[in-house]
Amino acid sequence: MSRIHDTYQAFEKSGFNGTATTDISTRPKIINPDGTTSTVRTISAGNEKAEVLVTPILPDGRELTDDVAAEYAAMFANEEIDLTTKLVGADGKELEYAFQDIYMGSYKTVEEANKVAEALHEWHEAILDANKDLSATSRMMQEIVQKAMVNPDAMNFMSNKLPDDM
Repeated sequence: MSRIHDTYQAFEKSGFNGTATTDISTRPKIINPDGTTSTVRTISAGNEKAEVLVTPILPDGRELTDDVAAEYAAMFANEEIDLTTKLVGADGKELEYAFQDIYMGSYKTVEEANKVAEALHEWHEAILDANKDLSATSRMMQEIVQKAMVNPDAMNFMSNKLPDDM
C-alpha cells in the first residue's frame, strides 16, 4: 500500500477517537521559521479528567500563539468553554472562528493525546511528500509538452519507444 494509506491507518489505530471537529483532511500550509512546511501543529492541555488536543493553525492559515491555544484547550478540559465559543486573537478582537475550528479531540492522558498527535503528523507528512512528488512530475511533464510544442521533431524519439498498440 501507499505511505499515505499506511500512515492514515496508523492514525486511525493511534487512539484517535473521532471527536475532532477540525477538518483534519485539508489543512492550510504554514511556513515555519526554519523554512519547513506544516499543515498540522498540535498542542495539548488538560486536567485529571481530559487532555485536549488542539491546533493553533486556523483554517485560513493564521495562527494562534501556543500559549493562547493551550489556554483554550485547558478551558475546554475544565468545561469553561464549549465548541461554539468564539476565539479571540492576540489583539483582543473576536475572530470569525470558534473553538471547534481548532479542536482535535479529548483524550484520557497526555500520552494518548501525544500518540494521536504523532500519528496525525506522520499522516500529513506523507500527504505533503506525495504532493511534492506529484508537483515535480507535473512540472516535468509540462516541460516535455512545452518542448514538443516548440520543436515537435525533438519528440520523435518517443514514438520509436512506444508499443504498436498505443
